[in-house]
Amino acid sequence: MITGIGCSSVNCVSQIGNDFFFASSQGNIYIYDGAVNVKLISTKIDGTLENASFSRFLYLSSVVFNNDYYISFSNTGSSSHDRILSFDTFHLAWTKFVGLNANALAIADSGTGEEMIVFGDYGGFVYKYPSGTDDAGTGISTSYTTKQFRFPEASPTKDWKLLRIFANQVGDYNLTVETKVDFENTGTTNDISLL
Repeated sequence: MITGIGCSSVNCVSQIGNDFFFASSQGNIYIYDGAVNVKLISTKIDGTLENASFSRFLYLSSVVFNNDYYISFSNTGSSSHDRILSFDTFHLAWTKFVGLNANALAIADSGTGEEMIVFGDYGGFVYKYPSGTDDAGTGISTSYTTKQFRFPEASPTKDWKLLRIFANQVGDYNLTVETKVDFENTGTTNDISLL
């Protein structure tokens, strides 16, 4: 729809309402209305973006939290995403965070039904924003919910076919996997040795 402007990474595109937020490979951040209008919103932070490592823009990561757009990127000379920018859609203002090595950003359930931002660094640690607590060598609890599958021609048995786990750990630890189907409160638990 718009010639000459495109996003640098599939992970830098986020939707808030009817608008799409994205970063271009030239280091600009835009809002696209889904039709023919594109608005540049990063002019106030040109100084910050001029020091970005544009060669790493294909690894950008973004999320939407509380209707604000968060994007992580690498500064010049950095091999990790050491900068996070947050665009406040109400005040139309930017905030810059330094020292949070957020290779990947995601939205997760806090355990109380509220959303929170979690991010992972290049060392394999998972952090919770904004408190910055990580796994600190203790167990990480996470979950994955699939869409509803219905196969009337197949038997009603639902089970894992393949589960791949990649872990960097020291010591004798087990991974506990609990499988629940059809909204069960408790499921089948299996321990997987990480030795």
